[in-house]
Amino acid sequence: MRRYQRIIPAGPSYKHWLYGFIIPLFLIGAVGFGYWKANPPVAIAAPTFSEQHYYSQLVYAVNEMNNQVEQYAALRRQGGLSADAVQDGVANVDALMKPLQTPPEELSVARSIAEDVLASYRQYAQQLAGGEAAEDELSAQYEQAQHHVELFRQNAKLMTLLNAYKGVNVYCH
Repeated sequence: MRRYQRIIPAGPSYKHWLYGFIIPLFLIGAVGFGYWKANPPVAIAAPTFSEQHYYSQLVYAVNEMNNQVEQYAALRRQGGLSADAVQDGVANVDALMKPLQTPPEELSVARSIAEDVLASYRQYAQQLAGGEAAEDELSAQYEQAQHHVELFRQNAKLMTLLNAYKGVNVYCH
């Protein structure tokens, strides 16, 4: 009987082929690692806000100003408003608005309206902290702050409407 013979394909052995593949791959990895260690990545100087992130932070700041104005009005009616609480609120709002100094071009109108909200908020807070303003002046300042917040909300609705038609040619005349 014939013995079963094992058939081996002709050509280089699998060991030689494997070494011929692994050794160059290992050398390329070693050179890449050496280059990476010699040239570390450059750190970015300052993070930039995306439009969406900037706008969400701006909306948060305006909402915080509006909430504080309403809270101050309620506390004033109850007689429990202190000047320290007003100063803490102003410091909080200033911290929220500080990183939002340079808006993206598309959000310059929203930033301008937020500046109006901030100005009316500061005037209202200043009159409350001083404690010498008449009731009529405080009411007028409260109404002005609410008016600016409403303008900001109308602008937000308009931006939402225009973003819904993104990609469509919208001509403004």
